[in-house]
Amino acid sequence: MRGVWMMCLSMVGCASLPPPASRCASPEAFAATFARTASAPDRAALEAFARGQRPDRGRRDRAIESAAVAYAEACALPRAIELTRDLVAFPTVGLPTTNPAFAAMRVYLERLAERDGFELRKFGAEEVFEVVYGKGDPALGFVMHGDVVAVKDWTTNSTSATFRSPDWTHLPFHAEIFGRRLFGRGSEDDKGPIAAAIVALETLSGFGLRPRGEIRVIIGNGEESDWDGMVAYARGGRVHPPHVISVDASFPVVIAESGFVDFGLSFTTPPGEHKQAHVVRAEAGLFLTQVPGSGELELEPADGEELGQLLVRAQAAATSATNALGAAFRAEVTSTQHSVLIKTFGDAVHSSVAEEGKNALWLLAEIAAALDLAPDAAGQALRVIHERFVGDHHGQRLGLSYSHALMGELLVAPTLLRTAPGSASLRVNMRRPAGRSSDEFRASLEAALSSLGAIAPTVQMASDSWVGEPAVADTQGKLVPTLLEIFRRRANDPGATGVAIRGGTYARLFPGAVSFGPSLPGRPYRGHAPDESIELEALELMVPALVEASLALAFPEP
Repeated sequence: MRGVWMMCLSMVGCASLPPPASRCASPEAFAATFARTASAPDRAALEAFARGQRPDRGRRDRAIESAAVAYAEACALPRAIELTRDLVAFPTVGLPTTNPAFAAMRVYLERLAERDGFELRKFGAEEVFEVVYGKGDPALGFVMHGDVVAVKDWTTNSTSATFRSPDWTHLPFHAEIFGRRLFGRGSEDDKGPIAAAIVALETLSGFGLRPRGEIRVIIGNGEESDWDGMVAYARGGRVHPPHVISVDASFPVVIAESGFVDFGLSFTTPPGEHKQAHVVRAEAGLFLTQVPGSGELELEPADGEELGQLLVRAQAAATSATNALGAAFRAEVTSTQHSVLIKTFGDAVHSSVAEEGKNALWLLAEIAAALDLAPDAAGQALRVIHERFVGDHHGQRLGLSYSHALMGELLVAPTLLRTAPGSASLRVNMRRPAGRSSDEFRASLEAALSSLGAIAPTVQMASDSWVGEPAVADTQGKLVPTLLEIFRRRANDPGATGVAIRGGTYARLFPGAVSFGPSLPGRPYRGHAPDESIELEALELMVPALVEASLALAFPEP
């Protein structure tokens, strides 16, 4: 039996498939204990289950269902933690075509599915997986993603279990519990949710509760990149469940998502000589959807200026700019043999919650503005950030700001700055609410671009800039009221209602789909950030909530 629980993968060494927590014993033993406080009819059904009798397919047995939910409440957390740890150990960064971790994770899930009596299906080149419980027509889908965002300095040649990133205080791919949080890349976005959904299926199966059709845990592996695999899966003519729930956002229930905007700007160095101090190199940001937590600016002195003089000016500018932006920002100014190096530090967060972080690009641009740099490509980019972005999360200084009653204000975050000899590029991630058409918003971007010409004469919009559509779910029907009732009762929050987020999930690919977890209301979101983590409280809520959602949406009507 021991061999059933253990498998070895070259990607992660030996990864265990943990059995249910010993303190909870088996579903049969739990049912026998649960029967002691049940009414007489329920007691008989529970005792029969404990002796090995299973509910008939097509007939609801409320006593067994109640026991399954209680089991998920009391016993599922240790299993969800261990499964999350195993999934985090697969460094699924980038694309499945270039990273073997995706195939290794699929092998792990195949063996897990075989052990538990589920089916594992693969679509495309490791682009989408399904873990399926039940037979018949599709009844319910939980959709998430198995890919994760990058970790600074990690490559596919890194030894994941021991890899340390300079941005992290924890091991990114070796999940650990500190306090009441489980740390690891993907723990919240989305390895923890995948684990919770699979444990919910294990709970249903363990109690012999058979849905009227298939319950699918749908795992896309390109959500942090191109979405191509999931788009092909969603639009490929396959019959999808009537109810699809994304577990990739927040509670209570997400019914609206902002449109995703990638606004790219390019700059070139104009001809001519400039006597000011000039940029040798400027860089900030790890990827588009993360507010930069650090930035670097390397400068050479102006004509006739000593290196030491530039160093003193840069130190004074850094002190002044840091004081102006606040104590959460920090800067370091040093010199090399020929240049001055400025490093800025903020707080990296998911770009959809940019106000919760501290954008290191802001500080970099403020320091640069005080130094009267040459108007080369990098100098123009930094001036644009200084004059149009610093201190403004909503695009007011660009002339872009607008808002929507449910979805709130436009969010604007410059997240990537790169330079090369004679050129520079700036990528800006925006989250736009409903209220303007795509054509109207593109026109406002063109107007903003035109206004930038006065401070950056060579600025151009990148040809691969993208304006996405906001998504608002149809809240008619059974899905939203069912999920809201579950959350209200479990969170003791009777006033909870549908909410909007600035993020984008796979829910928008499936008609009527909404998001349900994992982030708890009012808590900081740590997905995409260094030291990403998920609250154990969220894992503890998710499993029984998903069990209840399955019983309500994928089982025969009582």
